[in-house]
Amino acid sequence: MQLHEPHEVFGMKVLGGVGSKNGHRPVHVADIRPGGVVDRCCDIQRGDIILSINGISLLGKTYDEALEVLENMARRSSVTMVLGGYGPGSMPSTSFLCL
Repeated sequence: MQLHEPHEVFGMKVLGGVGSKNGHRPVHVADIRPGGVVDRCCDIQRGDIILSINGISLLGKTYDEALEVLENMARRSSVTMVLGGYGPGSMPSTSFLCL
């Protein structure tokens, strides 16, 4: 049984990563599925950069490496993501996912 669509973990779609076909952009939230875990439990927005998850940095990772980390974390009962925004002066924030 597949719990999520390809490229979608926690009810969110991510894009970016080193060598991405969309240009070298950090791994970021591209879309949020209504009613998914992220939509229900968090203050995560489209465009947020995922800096780390449970202490594992996603900075400098390819898309495939980042997706593997996210998929492995989806098996955990709780997850902590450190997020950043694109705007000037944006500060990292921490979001807790309750799974």
